[in-house]
Amino acid sequence: MPPRAVVAKPPEPAVRPGEPAPRPAEPTPEQVEEQRQRELRRIEQEYRNDLIQGGTMALVGAILWPLHAWGRRRIVLADSAWARFFARLHLIVLLLLFSLVGIISLPTGIYQALRFFLVPADEFAARQPPGESVAAAIVFVPLWAFYLAAALRQMRRE
Repeated sequence: MPPRAVVAKPPEPAVRPGEPAPRPAEPTPEQVEEQRQRELRRIEQEYRNDLIQGGTMALVGAILWPLHAWGRRRIVLADSAWARFFARLHLIVLLLLFSLVGIISLPTGIYQALRFFLVPADEFAARQPPGESVAAAIVFVPLWAFYLAAALRQMRRE
């Protein structure tokens, strides 16, 4: 005689048709406070990480910028046509770079800052502070203005 197949009975649904779904239990005040403390610790940790990252990038930039300027001056002779070409190329490339990053970071930083301060927080999503985009705008827009002014001065001289 062949073995008999065992047919399992399907599980009963958690909510029977026509009945309302059970509501989740409201969190206790202790759970709410614990969640708030966890969120504060996360924000504090993010703040520390951003400070370390910003300081590291500022230090690296403070070291590389003078080295770059020194190397550029050392390679090109002061009175040659190459010196004028490289000076103009340097100015154009930096103006383009800072223009592009500044034009993108300024409206992005303004938008994210306004959204952070004016739009109420969603209980299901974490609020992301606008520090990164605002910092990029604070750094790159003045550099863009400086190189724009330098390019305009150079154009007037020529």
